[in-house]
Amino acid sequence: MAVLAGTSVELAVEGESHAVIAAAEAVDLVHACIGATGIRNEHQFQKHFRDVHVITQHAFVCASRLESVGQVMLGVDPEWPFFQF
Repeated sequence: MAVLAGTSVELAVEGESHAVIAAAEAVDLVHACIGATGIRNEHQFQKHFRDVHVITQHAFVCASRLESVGQVMLGVDPEWPFFQF
């Protein structure tokens, strides 16, 4: 899909992306309340903190990959090799 100069492009955040972002925000709120002690290995919370922040880097929800998706949608050669066809 090519876009003409001066036209706007709107992208919707899919439900999965929203769920990941909301989960990370929720874990960050808990982390702010319990502090650094909560991420020590002997506390169960550290696993939740780590897991939710790892999934935020997945290619389908990571903000830095959205730029590459936009490049593909706009007909520009993407900078991320995964999208090179």
